[in-house]
Amino acid sequence: MEIVKRAIRLMHEGKCIYDQFQLDEDYNVPDAKEDVGNVIEGTVCVKTEDMKLVENYLKISGKAQFKILYMTASLDPQPAVLEGKLPFEEMVYVEQPGEEEYFLKNLRTEFSVSMVHSRKLSLHLLTELEIGRTR
Repeated sequence: MEIVKRAIRLMHEGKCIYDQFQLDEDYNVPDAKEDVGNVIEGTVCVKTEDMKLVENYLKISGKAQFKILYMTASLDPQPAVLEGKLPFEEMVYVEQPGEEEYFLKNLRTEFSVSMVHSRKLSLHLLTELEIGRTR
């Protein structure tokens, strides 16, 4: 019989912090892509890259990676895809910062795309963060 030892980390979850932020950006269609006829669908994936405690604020930075499916504005319309990234940086106020560690507990996003004209799209992203604390 063999004894297997494993490290166990005890976490005490504290009060959660909720934050919402939005990004409104205009995105120019690259020259290599055809003109946009109409937008079919857009999806986004928000990835956080860094979380730092700066005085009484938690600085969260990352990128929103999006994909947009559209029909071209040519004589023979074809489906096409645009991909890109939107960087973001959000400062979240933290009451009584201490020795806690912070982590993203839940992340919800809403993403919408509209046409400004055939070479420019308007992107709107609304993100809700739920930030958890451990001691």
